[in-house]
Amino acid sequence: MRSVVDQRGQMRNGAWPSWLIAALVFVLLLAMGTTLLYRLQVEKQRQERGKIAQMAAERAQVLRRSVEGMLADNRALAALVHQGHGEVVNFEAAASQLLSGGSRVLALSLSPGGVVRHVMPLAGNENLIGFDQLNDPGQRREAVFARDTGRLTLAGPLQLAQGGLGVVSRLPIFLPQPDGENRFWGFSNVTIRLQDLLSAAELGELRARDVEYRLWRVLPDSGEHQIISASHPDPLSEPLRRSLEVPNGAWNLDLAPVGGWGRDPVVPSAAAAMVLASLLLAYLAQLLVEQGRYKAGLEALMRERTAEMLATQNQLRSTVEAIRDPIFEIDLHGNYHSCYAPSDSLLPIPAEDFAGRTVFEVLPAQAAEVTMEALRSAQIDGFSQGEQYTLELVQGTRWYELSVARKQVDGAAVPRFVMMARDITGRKSAKSAIRRLAFYDPLTDLPNRRLLQDRLEHALSATLRSRRFGALLLIDLDNFKALNDTWGHDKGDLLLKQVALRMRACVRDADTVARLGGDEFVVLIDDAGASAADAIATGRRVAEKLLVRLGTPYDIAGREHRSGTSIGVSLFGVDTTTVEEVLKRSDVAMYQAKAAGRNTVRFFDPQMQSAVEARAAMEVDLRSSLSRDDLVLHYQPQVGPGGEVVGAEALLRWTHPERGPVSPGEFIPVAEQSGLIVELGEWVLQRACAQIASWAAHPQTARLTLAINVSVHQFRQADFVDKVRQALEHHRVVPARLKLEITESMFASDQESIINKMRQIKTLGVGFSLDDFGTGYSSLSYLRRLPLDQLKIDQSFVREVLTDPNDAAIARTVIALGQSLGLAVIAEGVELQGQRDFLAAHGCDYCQGYLISRPLPIAQFDRFVMPDAGLDG
Repeated sequence: MRSVVDQRGQMRNGAWPSWLIAALVFVLLLAMGTTLLYRLQVEKQRQERGKIAQMAAERAQVLRRSVEGMLADNRALAALVHQGHGEVVNFEAAASQLLSGGSRVLALSLSPGGVVRHVMPLAGNENLIGFDQLNDPGQRREAVFARDTGRLTLAGPLQLAQGGLGVVSRLPIFLPQPDGENRFWGFSNVTIRLQDLLSAAELGELRARDVEYRLWRVLPDSGEHQIISASHPDPLSEPLRRSLEVPNGAWNLDLAPVGGWGRDPVVPSAAAAMVLASLLLAYLAQLLVEQGRYKAGLEALMRERTAEMLATQNQLRSTVEAIRDPIFEIDLHGNYHSCYAPSDSLLPIPAEDFAGRTVFEVLPAQAAEVTMEALRSAQIDGFSQGEQYTLELVQGTRWYELSVARKQVDGAAVPRFVMMARDITGRKSAKSAIRRLAFYDPLTDLPNRRLLQDRLEHALSATLRSRRFGALLLIDLDNFKALNDTWGHDKGDLLLKQVALRMRACVRDADTVARLGGDEFVVLIDDAGASAADAIATGRRVAEKLLVRLGTPYDIAGREHRSGTSIGVSLFGVDTTTVEEVLKRSDVAMYQAKAAGRNTVRFFDPQMQSAVEARAAMEVDLRSSLSRDDLVLHYQPQVGPGGEVVGAEALLRWTHPERGPVSPGEFIPVAEQSGLIVELGEWVLQRACAQIASWAAHPQTARLTLAINVSVHQFRQADFVDKVRQALEHHRVVPARLKLEITESMFASDQESIINKMRQIKTLGVGFSLDDFGTGYSSLSYLRRLPLDQLKIDQSFVREVLTDPNDAAIARTVIALGQSLGLAVIAEGVELQGQRDFLAAHGCDYCQGYLISRPLPIAQFDRFVMPDAGLDG
């Protein structure tokens, strides 16, 4: 009866029936829920693909490193055979050193003629002795393929002679014969159990994470697909694949979730719950619009909801009490409103003292800033997690990670948040300890081989991008085995620790000192210079420093010990190669150092070594020539309008007693790299001032100016200005007769200091000429600030000024720029009359070059200036 009355009332009032409103609410909620569920499912699938892609990449990387380690061991064993010219010498020692790196290798072996004769370790691998690889049904096909192609191969899985399945990397060894042919000697083999290889990549754990995997390859000789390992025999559905290159093809790692993509068992339940919730809310809407609610029903519903809320509060209280981390209620300004903590030992002050205080009153400044940043992030995103800080408490330093959630508080002027500070000190300590064990040598605390390889990979990539060079120094202690045998291994360990400390003191903080194992160390110089010559000089300097430092006597348990050192150096950079190749080159150079008598340095490239020795010899000769006064100045005339000689440029020349004339292009770079350029520059400054004083005695030469070149190394000397002043005063010359030529490249760094010194020298009356203008730094911003008197047009532009429109335009621009700045302009390298005429036509009347005269000894120069004076040389 009541329902009928309600329907009639709705019809009279024109209102919608309650069932229609409920239907509209149901359709709207169902559409919103379906959209939300779809978006959640799409996002979950995206995250699932990203997670599995990361798994595949990580495990493929681990497999790649394991395979690379096997192949490196193959090459090392092959090198042992080559060194013995087919005779296997010190196999056990070499194999033991290879196995000492902590790898999972089952066996290292050599098989002359294809039959295994040498195995390490022998224990557990006895069945491998005498195993004929070329005739075994299981391995014959891969072995014959390796022998016939001469290629390093990776075979497996296959049945091992030791039992079980495994993977074998096999390198055929060919030895050169007197007739020029290469004879097949046999194989070097590295064997690893398949289970060990897979366990290193943790493939067996994927199933526990609801991920299927399949590791397979394409056989090189037949093109067939071979399954190496799989978690399930059936093919995977739309797998994510990562491939790793191996010598005879590629291994492919496929990953896919168990049951395929997007099969979430929660979706049907969620959909059903969504439909049910929509129906309930629609029904509730119908109840809300119905006028016939019974008061008793409403009161009962209120009591029911109140009971549920109380139960929820009790459950929340129980949950909070079960949490072992401090929980705070805090507002956006950092004011604490409450604090809960199971123990005050986790807090800087008692829990009851937090209310009414701010984070800046309770926490250290850095921790307070981290807390405020977490609050700001939670205000924007609704939730923040991951911010960390430390506290110094009674029990020591504790690490905390913050989780912050925005709290809905009705009527609050300032937003409030619930913040939990989780104690992660144990996790931090464990992670740090695990990393140190994995990447550092426990004896010397230096980076181990694994960390060195990682840093070398980064260095190779960095030098390839920057087009700069790096250097790798392999250091081996001479006769270290004798020390171990005579004094004991504990004394050898003491020596290795001292060697590590000394090596660290010889390099920069940015460089890496690592221990490969035994008595072998490595110094990695990431940035050794912009050119091969710079890198050679850097490598030689560090190596010589190491020789001196490591050659100083050691105190080993109260006994004095001396140790020689053999160092091999290889460069990497523009022709970047692999990590293994760089290490191999350094190893070859190190053995060359040992063959040269030990306690010395050798570079990998013989030409590079010759260049090092030639450069060192030239540096010694240059120092000797400077003390013997074998250097002289030649003077190239500079002329003005009408061909009048207005000055000269002093150019350094060196004639060695045995080498003969040496080009400045050869000895000036050596002087700059060795620091000798400062002494040469001071010598030139003194000789130039003396020559100006000599010219002052003759009316025809008294007004001549003399230009000398000054290097950036001289400008960087703190007393350079004083040296210029002292030279002028000592020779009593007019400062305006001296002109210092500088280059644009000088201002690429330390610009302010150089400009300041130029201004101080300018106050003395000395002039400045900017040499090689347009070829270096080329910035008008610094040109306006320099106290210049003259611009010099570089000969590279003058040479083609008559034939190249671009060079002609540059020459005209330099002349116009000099005129606009009030500077004189002179051109160098003028060899043709047409060049001189072109420059004069555009306002440049001053020049020097072979058209006027070559650089001349002083006697010839004086005759050139004063042909009628009757001067003698």
